[in-house]
Amino acid sequence: MPGEKGPSERTRIYREVGPYLGIGIEFVAAILLCLFAGRWLDSRFGTDPTFMLVGAFVGATAGFVAFIRTVLKMQENKDSSRNQGGSEGRG
Repeated sequence: MPGEKGPSERTRIYREVGPYLGIGIEFVAAILLCLFAGRWLDSRFGTDPTFMLVGAFVGATAGFVAFIRTVLKMQENKDSSRNQGGSEGRG
């Protein structure tokens, strides 16, 4: 069929897209984990919604830090693979 990609092309696409999907999942997971931990603390101490809000902010901060670290690492890997491609020695 025209336009259909073979297994090797799909694998390459999944490898390129995979880290970006992981970033989103990691960000949401950090927020939800801290949010539910805060909600549990609120139910335990009767401080409704204090710990839940704190948990949401802590989770967002943790998710954002993980996001930045992952993006910087991906950029570093991209730059190092570019340099290995033979574009060095200019100047």
